[in-house]
Parts: sequence; C-alpha cells; structure tokens
Amino acid sequence: MTRAQEQSAQKKLLKAGATRVVMPYESAGQLLAHSILRPNVTDFIESVTAGDIAELNLQLEEVAIAPHSQIAGMTLQQSEIRQKLGIIIVAMKKKDGAMGFDPAADSTIEAGDCLIALGTAQSLRKLEEMAG
Repeated sequence: MTRAQEQSAQKKLLKAGATRVVMPYESAGQLLAHSILRPNVTDFIESVTAGDIAELNLQLEEVAIAPHSQIAGMTLQQSEIRQKLGIIIVAMKKKDGAMGFDPAADSTIEAGDCLIALGTAQSLRKLEEMAG
C-alpha cells in the first residue's frame, strides 16, 4: 500500500506493483460529500467501522473460508449463517477476485472465498470458527 496525491501518480504506482493506493485528499472529499448528501448512511458506516459496540453492537468483518471449512461447498442458505448466527453477508469476494454484493441465498461458499459479514462480535467469532 502506498500514498498518492494525484490520479496520474495513482495509475503509475499501481502499474509499478502497488497493491493499493491511498489518496487522502480525494478520500476526504468523498467523505465530506457523503456526509452532506447521506448523513444517516455515513453515521451508520462510521459506527460500524469504528467498532462503536456500545451503540450498535455490530462489526463489519471479512471472514476467509479455509479449505477444510465446514461451510465450504454449501450455499449461503444451507450454511444457515443468517438463521443461526444473525449475521448479514454484505458481500462475497470469490477466490478469483470477483466481488458480489448482497449475494443470493443460492450462492455457493467455496474454499478461498472471503465473506464480508455484519454482525455482533460474538456471532462473527462463531462464523470464523465455522470458516476455519
């Protein structure tokens, strides 16, 4: 990961092998715009990502699916993540890098995938155990 000031530098750094480029001024501008246009969404995201557990008791985590996971090969519905743990799967990043937001219940969980999950710290720990 590296830092850039301008779009042209961002492209060059990515081409040179950087895995991620942070552009602080652009990020701050986007955050400011979102705060004005969608204040409730911004409040929610900040509460979740800051780990404001006292207020919402929620966390947003990424959970990697190990090769020997008990849920590998199951669909989201078969895994009963939502029903048993009360976790919302916000997105699923497939092992090939494809990102799918709000995956369908019949989406298959495969070893090497990463689940972007929203839930309580306790339920997320249980999901990590299932995924490991």
